[in-house]
Amino acid sequence: MFSELPGLSELTPDRLFARTCGIIFGAGLVSIVIAHLALGQLTARQDMAFSAALNSASRSSAARASLAALDRVTGISEPLGQSTVRGRLVRDIARLIALESGATDTSRISGGNMPDLRALTQEALALASRRELTPENVEALKVMIGRQILPRLDGAAFRARNEAKSIQARKKWVLFGSLAFHMLGAGMLMAGVALPTYRRIRDWVLRSNEADKDNRFRLLHDQTTRMPNGTYLNAFLERVADRTDLGSTQTAILRLDIDRFDAMRETLGPHIADEIVRITARRIQHSLRSGDFAAHLGEDRFVVVATNLEDSNAAAAIAERIQGSLREPFSVRGGNRRITCSIGLSLLSDGCTEPGGW
Repeated sequence: MFSELPGLSELTPDRLFARTCGIIFGAGLVSIVIAHLALGQLTARQDMAFSAALNSASRSSAARASLAALDRVTGISEPLGQSTVRGRLVRDIARLIALESGATDTSRISGGNMPDLRALTQEALALASRRELTPENVEALKVMIGRQILPRLDGAAFRARNEAKSIQARKKWVLFGSLAFHMLGAGMLMAGVALPTYRRIRDWVLRSNEADKDNRFRLLHDQTTRMPNGTYLNAFLERVADRTDLGSTQTAILRLDIDRFDAMRETLGPHIADEIVRITARRIQHSLRSGDFAAHLGEDRFVVVATNLEDSNAAAAIAERIQGSLREPFSVRGGNRRITCSIGLSLLSDGCTEPGGW
């Protein structure tokens, strides 16, 4: 998927890892911004709905107070008492008009501007402000407020509360959808970017480790026989010299040369000569004890390091075993042949620690 985009497969693992982290971070940031904007809009609409519901409830309260004032006006016969109640009625209707004027920003949620409602309240205020409230005017105000204004205000409050509840439910769905989107996006990024990137980096590390192992092997081993070379031999001898107690055991160094090897190379050719060297290497390794060390220094030269020997006679026994193994016949170009070798023996206590000195 993403890992196959043009130019992405040519990136080195460190840049690929950085590119992958950038893609994941950018996708997560975009999704968070989108969810934040959606929640912000819904929250603003919810606040507006709550404000509309509160305003409509306040207007309904003012309308009911006006109805209560009208009921009191009907039961009061004294002019002074009627004047007091009428003043309260005027204030309640004026409060209703003031709340209606402040509801313009929430009118869409509460049911529109309702200009007829505004006109009704203005008409009710005009009737309530007259010097004398006749029974006909009181009854007209009751009909106007109780049957025309109050039901509309209650309906607007009901719609605003329902709108707020609906927005609250949508907010929950937005949050759920955002979470689901993040989980889906994380899964897609893992499957399409992170996992292929991880596999590429893992393969690169494995190839690098294999290349390092191969390079170390080539540095420390002979390519013809796959045996340790002179570099490996020197390092091994240094370790042996550091830990060997020359007073209790001996370490013998045996140098082997194949007899008449140059003549065999000229007669049989270099490929057959290399095969003879490989056969010699295998037989030397099979003749060693556990813990002994053998190295190939090139051409027909081999070195064996035998440790933990009681004396030089034990080293001589190892040399005889090697010579006996090499004398066993083998087939090359359809004929049976035998290998003989010359072995030189020295002890580590004699101060011989460099291959060139053997």
